[in-house]
Amino acid sequence: MANEYDILQEIKTLLAGGIAQTGNNVKDSTDLAVTAGTAFYTPNYTATATQKSILAIMTNTSGILSLLIDDKAGYLNGGAALLANTWYAFEIPLLSGKTYNLKLSVSATVQVKWEVGC
Repeated sequence: MANEYDILQEIKTLLAGGIAQTGNNVKDSTDLAVTAGTAFYTPNYTATATQKSILAIMTNTSGILSLLIDDKAGYLNGGAALLANTWYAFEIPLLSGKTYNLKLSVSATVQVKWEVGC
């Protein structure tokens, strides 16, 4: 698992407009308008290999973020609301053949940088 320094470096890279040197994008969304309790993306992302991923996300409104795996939701950030206008980074292992998506408890505008193979 990445340490705090590695995650902060990754966020700095993302904020500078770069996406990883070695990874591939799962999703890269700027100013994505999301509806409360609704999946961000249609269709879901399907993992083609088992590998780790890094999700960096910022929302303009505080809300609880959920990760959907095969359409089953579980909270990220320990179920605590993300603070508005704050970048968060999560390391998420992806399993080959599984589908992935995100949802937020409130309607908001989000920034998403999600990369695999990092």
